[in-house]
Amino acid sequence: DPELKPAPLAGLSETERAYCLDRGARPGSVFFLTHRFAPRILRDQVLSLQSLMVDLESVLWEVSEPAVALAKLGWWQKELEPSTRQRSQHPAIQAGNRSGLFQVAGEAELERLIVDTGRLAGGEPIGERSALIAHCHALGGSEVRLLASVDGTRIDGEGANALGAAMVLTRFAERLGSALPGECWWVPLKD
Repeated sequence: DPELKPAPLAGLSETERAYCLDRGARPGSVFFLTHRFAPRILRDQVLSLQSLMVDLESVLWEVSEPAVALAKLGWWQKELEPSTRQRSQHPAIQAGNRSGLFQVAGEAELERLIVDTGRLAGGEPIGERSALIAHCHALGGSEVRLLASVDGTRIDGEGANALGAAMVLTRFAERLGSALPGECWWVPLKD
């Protein structure tokens, strides 16, 4: 119930909002619709979380060397630590601070999101369909549980994993000709 959630701390700054809209709510994306139809009181939290998730996932598609990708994810991990994020200069983290996102998003789930992204950034090939699905369940499940935490919804493990896997596989399908860091192809050859 949105009425029971803590109110956002303050509105996002113009810089934070512009950054988050560009990253986390691009027209035509699923995240655009999620943000647009979220209750007004939750929109800034949803927008800052979506921007953060896009920033983390972009490491997978914009970095070719596994060591560099893992270093970037390590930077994110440090920036998202409770003791560090208040001083972060990154607009998505500033937006998360200002919107109250980090008051409702679970620390363990944020950590799990980074770890699950790191598993895809390590350069190891994904040769079996079951391994691809397991990766998608883990990463997508973390994303779904974080999104659900914004409005206090609880989604069971299997439901979150299934919904999350569908989201991740859809985003992967949009990049069918791309490779993960280390030129690791994510589509099993037999599929």
